[in-house]
Amino acid sequence: ACINEGLVNNLLSKPLADVVLLALPTMLIGESTEHSDFPGTLTATAETLIKLWTEIGEQVFKAGIHKMLILNSHGGQPQIVDIVAQRLRAHKQMLVVGVDTFRLSTPPGLFSIDELRYGLHAGEIETSMMLHLRPESVRMEHARNFVPTSLKIAKPYHRLAPHGPARFAWQAQDLHEAGACGDAASADAKRGSEIIKHMADEVVLIISDMARFPLENLHNER
Repeated sequence: ACINEGLVNNLLSKPLADVVLLALPTMLIGESTEHSDFPGTLTATAETLIKLWTEIGEQVFKAGIHKMLILNSHGGQPQIVDIVAQRLRAHKQMLVVGVDTFRLSTPPGLFSIDELRYGLHAGEIETSMMLHLRPESVRMEHARNFVPTSLKIAKPYHRLAPHGPARFAWQAQDLHEAGACGDAASADAKRGSEIIKHMADEVVLIISDMARFPLENLHNER
């Protein structure tokens, strides 16, 4: 949620020509079943979030807003975003765009290919962003290179992997006993700042596309 909020604050500070942009409050608790074996995890069910987010979207529509972007920064819920977007399209004829921050690009050359591919949680990338956004919340004395087992799990198989076109369901401890994946010890705030700015620029382009996209392109009758 901190990364999501930091990204939203950054893009709200950018000039958006001919676009009125409203931001809803950040949803602080999401679907985190994959972390549920670690004490202190707060999670909601997919069913709860689908219902809640759909109802929020319906209220947005009722307020006269027919275009909505759902910015998701948690890997446990892109499917939920897709379901909510589809329901709002089908039942309210809204343009709803789902954006996963972890699928946005990062500035070239900042991280290794393995870190980009396997550093899924609390690794070099996310820790760098947190060092920029909320340094007081990061305890770098505990940071280390959490080498994910996914680096070796995928090697014997043709396609089977924790993520990708033939992905299997996993719990965080399946990828590393500490629940983190990636080289957190190498993180730094400077690169975190660069990532946030780069991602915000990408989201601005998406918002610009949405603003220019005519709702008439969505055909509501056959």
